[in-house]
Amino acid sequence: MRGFILIVLASSLLWGCASTPRQPTRGPAEAAEFALAASAFERLPGWADADLAPALLAFTRACEGRRARAQDAALPGGGRYGGTVADWTAACAAAVGVTGAERAFFETHFIPRLVQGGGEARLTAYYEPIIEARRAPDAYFSAPLVRRPGDLVSVDIAAFAEAYDDQTLRGAPRRLTGQIVGNEVRPYPRRGELNPAPGAAFAWAHPVDVYNLQIQGSGRISFPD
Repeated sequence: MRGFILIVLASSLLWGCASTPRQPTRGPAEAAEFALAASAFERLPGWADADLAPALLAFTRACEGRRARAQDAALPGGGRYGGTVADWTAACAAAVGVTGAERAFFETHFIPRLVQGGGEARLTAYYEPIIEARRAPDAYFSAPLVRRPGDLVSVDIAAFAEAYDDQTLRGAPRRLTGQIVGNEVRPYPRRGELNPAPGAAFAWAHPVDVYNLQIQGSGRISFPD
């Protein structure tokens, strides 16, 4: 009798385990497929009146960041849409010294394309805050703005990913910042742990504005004069 009961209990336990539905494992979301169709600049709303000087400045800065990379290095996106460093050499060279002819430059070296595809579309943009500042502190403008620390270094993870053909590194953040301690690169102290040296501040702003600026990573300051 005891053996029968044990068999029944064991059978019930196995039945319960087998009948309990397993939760499906959720994998990474699949990237939506889309196509790029050639268009024309005159079809872009506001193109004729847009101030393109900031866009050209951003482009030339991007070119400067690519000079140290190999010509066959793929740009973000694995080269599928951005191509390689070599693909941008001619446009980067032509951008040097362009003043007052930004629109002609872009119309010569770029082709506008329409993104076509199904599903939800999202656009990632860049926000550059402008905050008021003073050259000396007071009760309102009391938080210091300091220059980039001399011991702050930047590590280009993408360069290592391409050099070692490492897929794991390709999935890491593009750049990491830290400081050199001995012969190692260590994480830089957190924002709240920094103690600027006396005289290191070049401007003063409201603490909330400085906090938002540090989170954003970059911005502009405006002086009353």
